[in-house]
Amino acid sequence: MRLLATLVMGITVALPLAASADSPGASPPSLNGKAMTADRNGAVHVAECRRIAKQIIHFENVKAMAQDRSDAGWEAATQQHIAQLEGRWNDRCYDGVDEWQVAFNNLLKTAAEAAIRYFTWRGF
Repeated sequence: MRLLATLVMGITVALPLAASADSPGASPPSLNGKAMTADRNGAVHVAECRRIAKQIIHFENVKAMAQDRSDAGWEAATQQHIAQLEGRWNDRCYDGVDEWQVAFNNLLKTAAEAAIRYFTWRGF
């Protein structure tokens, strides 16, 4: 779940916003073809997606605290709230897995491993 929350934050921060502000005929920013939530003035609410992502991260930590204290009711209620937040985020901010982002992450991982081997003379 923390990986999902980290992915949520990464995608939310990386959204392009400049195109909608400069050109009058431009469509609002989108992710995988799904337009972000816009108000009646056409402003995109990336801040709302960022807020939801932060809440998911917070409640993951609360769930871990409930597990540490062995409180099953608290843990179940927190998990239900996390599921509700993830559903809201999926509806408003995200539409599936971005294959380009996954490929780019794999490329970065491979490059980092190669750099570590090169700069440490295969020490790692």
